[in-house]
Amino acid sequence: MTQSEGQFEPLHEGHAIDHVLFAVQFARPLPEGAFSRAEMQRLHNRVRKMLPRGGEEQSIDVTVPNLTLDQPAATKASISAFFFDRVRPDGHPGIQLRVERQLITLRHTQYSRWDAVTREVYRLLEEACALFTTSQIPPVSVGLTYLDTFVWMHSDGPPRVSELLQPPGRSQWIAPVVYNTQEQWHSHAGVFQRLDDHVRRLVNVNLDDVHLQTPEGEQRRGISVAIVLTDAINQSGYIPTEVDPRDAYKWARIRFEMLHSENKRLMGEVISEAIAARINLGGASE
Repeated sequence: MTQSEGQFEPLHEGHAIDHVLFAVQFARPLPEGAFSRAEMQRLHNRVRKMLPRGGEEQSIDVTVPNLTLDQPAATKASISAFFFDRVRPDGHPGIQLRVERQLITLRHTQYSRWDAVTREVYRLLEEACALFTTSQIPPVSVGLTYLDTFVWMHSDGPPRVSELLQPPGRSQWIAPVVYNTQEQWHSHAGVFQRLDDHVRRLVNVNLDDVHLQTPEGEQRRGISVAIVLTDAINQSGYIPTEVDPRDAYKWARIRFEMLHSENKRLMGEVISEAIAARINLGGASE
């Protein structure tokens, strides 16, 4: 291969996944007693072996003054989220559990295989869901996001998208303009899907021509593919559904498995067959 030809390489050896994000949203916020430092300390004690670090984020509420009554502006600090994580050798979080009043998210940046990652993620998710189960709050949606990155190597020229993506006109998820420009670009496609009379799915496929730093510290250009899938219940025009709060973790886990399979199918509609084979997209545990 000559220096001018170039080719795409997955971000990591064997796969291109930068990170995967799991999210579960609930019908109501946690009450004050459940969303407290004491309760979160108990949660951290249960997951400390996996996530040794912990912290919190605060937000500032500002009350707009009533000038006619000569009232001053008032501010109040409150906790918006608790987080627990484990860092990678480079100091960045490898996995982070974040608990907000109405939302649980788990972000994993050391992807290996789906079964290996979820073995840990599901243990953490079960512990976090218990907070909402105890407060009798059911889940209403789950979301799964994959960010895959492919690095343009062996060439200083702009990435040739034809080397990575499906041919022009073959994928409904790719804007045609990306095949005809030498500049950086962004492509977005999104659609709601009615899975049945209970569940509405939102599909978002985002592609970006990006500048990035490889794990080896090299500055290169590349293309990122973000597929964001969200399944929601109790949407307008759908049959009302309430998940028993005691089944929140089980319900979320089942849906995550479904979203993982759908992510793989959609990824196959975006990238070329040759690239899909290189990252073993069809592997049972990928």
